[in-house]
Amino acid sequence: MIEQMWLLWFALGVGLALMELVLPGFIVLFFGIGCWVVALLLLLGTELGLAAQVGVFLLASVGSLLALRKWCLRTFRGVMSDCPEQEFDDQPIGAIVKVTVSIQPPEVGRIFYRGTEWDASSSESIEAGNQVEIMGRHERISQQFVVRPVHQHQGE
Repeated sequence: MIEQMWLLWFALGVGLALMELVLPGFIVLFFGIGCWVVALLLLLGTELGLAAQVGVFLLASVGSLLALRKWCLRTFRGVMSDCPEQEFDDQPIGAIVKVTVSIQPPEVGRIFYRGTEWDASSSESIEAGNQVEIMGRHERISQQFVVRPVHQHQGE
């Protein structure tokens, strides 16, 4: 078992790196790096007791965190778009879209917008295949649009 300690450290590092995908903060990855440093030292034949392994883990984790976190945050978070706000279609009011799943109040249906389907509600029934106009987002559910049939808009 002692000969395979490097494998345990490596697997723990992989587990911590995967946890970074679901945890906020961009910190857990560096503890995974600390595990990988210990695994590499053990794989190369370095004789380390458990206390020394934990010490190397802590030093490598904190060292990588202090040395690499700011650079990694800049690299992986990217930059903000300099697109003027009026060009960003975050509130697509007035967009004409197609209903993919019938809307039968009070139940929600689905619309096709920006290459994907979204939940949509309306004050009246609208069958799939009809076109609707987006009036805005639902007041409590930001991932749901409020729509109305196109014929209602054209008659005004």
